[in-house]
Parts: sequence; C-alpha cells; structure tokens
Amino acid sequence: MFLKNVQQWYHVSSTSLRNKRGFKLGQMIFMHNITEQKRIQKQLMENNRNLAILKERELLARELHDNIGQILAAIHMQLTSAKELLIKHKTDQSMNCLIRSIDLTQQSKDSIRDYLRGVVDSSMSAENFWLTLNQFIEDYHQNFGIKTRLSVSPELTDQQMNSCIALQLMPIIQEAFTNARKHGRAKVLHLSITSVDGMIHTTIEDDGDGLDMNQMHISKGFGLRSMKGRAEVAGGHIKIESIPDKGTRIIVQIPLQKETQI
Repeated sequence: MFLKNVQQWYHVSSTSLRNKRGFKLGQMIFMHNITEQKRIQKQLMENNRNLAILKERELLARELHDNIGQILAAIHMQLTSAKELLIKHKTDQSMNCLIRSIDLTQQSKDSIRDYLRGVVDSSMSAENFWLTLNQFIEDYHQNFGIKTRLSVSPELTDQQMNSCIALQLMPIIQEAFTNARKHGRAKVLHLSITSVDGMIHTTIEDDGDGLDMNQMHISKGFGLRSMKGRAEVAGGHIKIESIPDKGTRIIVQIPLQKETQI
C-alpha cells in the first residue's frame, strides 16, 4: 500500500461478528501498520550481509598474505640457489632451481587468480547462490572434462540462502573441486547439499588419489585450513574422510540460520 507515494506495510486480520444466536452480522477487519518493523528487518538483513562480506574479505586477505608470502619466499630461495650454482658453473643444478622457480611463479599466479575470484564472489547475493553454483558446476565440467553431479534437496532450492552461508559455502565448494582436480586427479565428482535437523549438510565426494590422513592435518595444505576457517565463520565445521587411492569425501555442516527478523 502506498500513502503519499510512500510504501506502507500492514498486517491484516479479520474476525466474524455474530449476535447472541450465532447469526453472522458481518466481518471486522483489523489493520496494523508494520512499516517500521519491515524497515528495521530490512536494515538488519543488510547489516548481516555487510558483516559477512567484511569477514569474507578479511579471510581472503589473510589467505593471500599467507599463500603468496610462502611462495615468494620459496622463489627467492630457489633463485638465490641458482645464482650460487651458476657462479660455481653447476649449470644443470642451476637449471633445476630455475625450473622450480617457474613452477612456483605459476602457483603464485594461480593463488592471485583464486583471490580475485573470491573478491568477485564476495559480492554475490544470497538470492543468486543457486544460479552461481549451477554455473560453476557447468563451467567446471566443460573446462576440465571431469564428470560432475549435483544433488540438492528441493526444500533448499525453494528458499533464499542465508547471506553468510552463501558467501562462505561457495568458496569451500570451489576449493574442494580445485583440490580434487589438481591434487586428487579425480575423474568423477559428486556434490550433495541437503537440510537435516536445522543444518545444511554439504558433501563433496571424488574418486581421486585420496589423502593419507595420518600425515595430513586439517589445518595444513591443499587449502584445507582455508576451508576450515570459512566453515567456522558460518558457524559450522568441516570433516574430511579419505583413503589413499580410494578418493576423498569432504563433509561441511553449517547451521541453517535465517536472517534476524522482528
């Protein structure tokens, strides 16, 4: 409803009017102005989204600092070694160091690209989460030829994803897919997203090389620390199940919290 070109919100209810004999005389309609409540609700939702974006950017900046810092230090060490070996006329060993530097430079390029992708994703709204996810799955299959399958509970696709969950869950899925391709050499991936007991259960399974969990801690390597941090930002946790040569299963559980309402 618009009054003086200003949108107004009302909660409308009604009750029957009857005489002593129960004969219906008419209908009484109650209109309660809830415009202010709607305004506050919208503001709270916007604040929640802004907070989620700030947390996301802080996490991305920390990841960029850690990853690029380590890679640049390794490049410096390799180039220094190459210089010293050249002075000693050890050409073959020097060449090995240079080749390693090239590989590390490519890794830093990939890390920066992933960072920039994350910055773009941080502007993703909760409304287009499912559209973005489906587009990512399609592009992944077309670009890398890896068979992918997506299963989503119907009740989830029918509702808007919480903004904090959307901003954290998408990079977790992307990182898991990247690991399956680069480190696991997977040929088939299955992504399942369901809702169970107020939690979003996201499972990413691949048929790749798997990991030796006795030597791989959740907080180290292959972007696992990043995935763990993102799950925690959204109030959830992550579990990894893997056996060498048997593939890997990543399970993410995040509370299905709705935006704060009045």
